[in-house]
Amino acid sequence: MNLEQLKEDYGIAAIAFIAGCIFFYAVFGFSGLRIFLSLVLLSLPFYYFFSAFDMEVLEKIVLSLILGVTLIPSLAYLIGLLLPFSAGIVVSFLLFFFGAHLFVRRKKSYPE
Repeated sequence: MNLEQLKEDYGIAAIAFIAGCIFFYAVFGFSGLRIFLSLVLLSLPFYYFFSAFDMEVLEKIVLSLILGVTLIPSLAYLIGLLLPFSAGIVVSFLLFFFGAHLFVRRKKSYPE
């Protein structure tokens, strides 16, 4: 993927993010904006994980949204059985982000 295509893809992603923020705020108010931002935040560890692979930007966005919505709340529930649920959410997010960071760092140190 060349640099121009990458800039265009990230530009489209930025426009989609801003449009999503405006739409969710207009339709649902501040609560909708918070929900949209939480969906984006939940998908960040998986987007970082998929950045280690040679994938298109939109593929990374869709897969990270799907995994972020399913895996982080599942792990937060399991951790929430032992700790308070708010702590479980933070711990599960940090575990996935730390795991993605370790994977990306290890993959970059051992190129194919």
